[in-house]
Amino acid sequence: MFAALLIWGLVQPIGSQPDERCRYVLPYYIMREGKLPNGNVSELVISTWGISYAFFPGLPYLVMALFMKVTSLFTTNSYALLMAARIVNMLAGVVSYVFIRKTAKKLFSNQWTGWFFTLTAAFWPQAMFIFTYVNCDAFACMSCAIMVYALVSGLKESWTVKNYVTLSIGIAICALSYYNAYGMVLGSIIVFLVSFFYRKENGKTSFAIKDCLQIGFTIAGIVIVLAGWWFIRSAVLNDGDFLGFAANRRSAELYAVDSFKPSVRETLRNTGNPIYCLVLNYDYRYMLTQSFFGRFGNMDLSAPNYVLRGFKIILFVGILGLLLPNRRKAFTGAKRAGFCAGMFVAALTPLLLAYWYAYASDYQAQGRYLLPGLIPMLSILFMGIQNIADCITKITAKKAVLGTWLLRVLYVGSYVYIAAAAVGSIYTVWRQYYPVFPETIGMVFTGGPI
Repeated sequence: MFAALLIWGLVQPIGSQPDERCRYVLPYYIMREGKLPNGNVSELVISTWGISYAFFPGLPYLVMALFMKVTSLFTTNSYALLMAARIVNMLAGVVSYVFIRKTAKKLFSNQWTGWFFTLTAAFWPQAMFIFTYVNCDAFACMSCAIMVYALVSGLKESWTVKNYVTLSIGIAICALSYYNAYGMVLGSIIVFLVSFFYRKENGKTSFAIKDCLQIGFTIAGIVIVLAGWWFIRSAVLNDGDFLGFAANRRSAELYAVDSFKPSVRETLRNTGNPIYCLVLNYDYRYMLTQSFFGRFGNMDLSAPNYVLRGFKIILFVGILGLLLPNRRKAFTGAKRAGFCAGMFVAALTPLLLAYWYAYASDYQAQGRYLLPGLIPMLSILFMGIQNIADCITKITAKKAVLGTWLLRVLYVGSYVYIAAAAVGSIYTVWRQYYPVFPETIGMVFTGGPI
């Protein structure tokens, strides 16, 4: 996993990814100054828009700055420092892979389905892409992988110290990474609450409220200790605006070019368009979908068609499989309903937030905003794929050997396809950027205006 991400990220010039140059100035500043920046620092304000990412949580920037500082002890080469920052997100991709794999072992009794889930989630083209450059999306997706694993473990093994501490760490990382991943926190709350329903000996369902409150407040306490400092700091610096939205808007009003000031900028909302207008907009739907599966660079470099179509087919097959009877249930009763409801909320929330952002603030049809919902979505859809495998086994019950080999061929073929998709995506990037690689290595980043 790390090798694939490293090969991918090596050749990408800075600025050839969404907002990378604007975000890279933050770890660069922290490395140079040795402190967290205020959002009003002039060199961190994006000249056109007047906004600054320093107003928002930036745990990834802190870790990147540390890696860059260590690298600077050996070399101050600009390319080396950039790669030091990117490697942090590549390592986040590896951590995500580890937790995806651990989740698969507990969620799917069919090991073939478990591996298919692991490879699909880990090598999803757009997900791989965000792990190769400087952004906050990578940590957001990593936090979602950690939370899903903790939730599955909590449902199957009860809420041991290990499981609720793991969930707390996942929530804290999410809180300090990217707001569009907060839907996973909401989904986690739903799953957590439902996990305390149990059946008494008389068959009645009860709720273990004492255990729920005790463990729930413990999780909340750990999250506050790990992540609360940022929001306290933000409230102090920004006159009570602990989320940073109002401060960022004030900055935009002050420093953006006239046509991009929030008070005069036209949006679909303030120009009288109905809220459902984007649902009917083919261009928006098309670009959002394509960039959810695999759209690289600054949304101008598409993954090969066989990659896009293949992953769409995987989702379609999973949906069909959910219509079949489920013979192997990881959870039953309230736990099953709660898990599916929580994962559905976690998958849907990023879509709703992205839609509202495009409608009310800034028209952006970027599928990367939906990626925090990827693992929750796949955790449900692959139950459908496991259903299909079980149906094949049932149909070929009289010829079990034939059924076994048929499943093996289908699964191995799927694994080979995912490997080919990863190679094809990496090749697409290399073909685009390798011709200018000497310029990429020789680039100079001065930390000046952006």
